Amino acid sequence: MSKHTPGPWNMGASGHNPAQITSESTPIAQVYGIPLHIRIEEAPEGWGLSNARLIASAPDLLKERDEALSRIEAALEIFEYYNAFDRAIAMAEALRGER
Repeated sequence: MSKHTPGPWNMGASGHNPAQITSESTPIAQVYGIPLHIRIEEAPEGWGLSNARLIASAPDLLKERDEALSRIEAALEIFEYYNAFDRAIAMAEALRGER
């Protein structure tokens, strides 16, 4: 898996370019559709603001994805345990019927 710039990522002014996504002072992305003389937080809807919000939330989305995968893996382990338990009960019942 490739490395990424750790969050949080912020929308807004970074030096001379107000239409950037940054991590601390490191530029991450230029948001197109927002003129350079307008700060992202002041941009009207439809001027790339939704894209800026999505890009800025990337580290949070990655963290949520990792947490969801961990929960899915834990649920699969529980499912496999109960599935094995059900098979053991079925085998025991089958053996009881053979007597």
